[in-house]
Amino acid sequence: MTISSSDASKNASSSAPGGGPTDAQDLTVFVQSLLEQMQSRFAQMSDAIIGRNILSTLSFLFAYHVFLNFLVCDVLLEQTPLDEMGSRIDELEKSIADLMEQVPKATNEDGSDKNQEPTAGASAAKDKTESV
Repeated sequence: MTISSSDASKNASSSAPGGGPTDAQDLTVFVQSLLEQMQSRFAQMSDAIIGRNILSTLSFLFAYHVFLNFLVCDVLLEQTPLDEMGSRIDELEKSIADLMEQVPKATNEDGSDKNQEPTAGASAAKDKTESV
């Protein structure tokens, strides 16, 4: 919702002593709408940043775990069991994938979940339109 300069000039020219409260009310509604939009966008950005921080932390932990496995196997045990390291890395990747599924999913701008299953009413409406 934006007010163009022509709309502003119309409001300024048409504001009479009796027209003041509606203009103030319109401005109040406009400002409230802008504040709600800003709050919504801020929440979306915050969620995205939190998700990125979780991903960064998980990737750091994965790299640290691989380094420690290499250090323990190569330096302390003086051997390199590559097959064992490979299976451990596979297990770790699976654990990370499980954690990634638990991270809150991104939402559409209207707040609904992108990956959400359609409700029974929505699927019934879809079936009805397909049969017509």
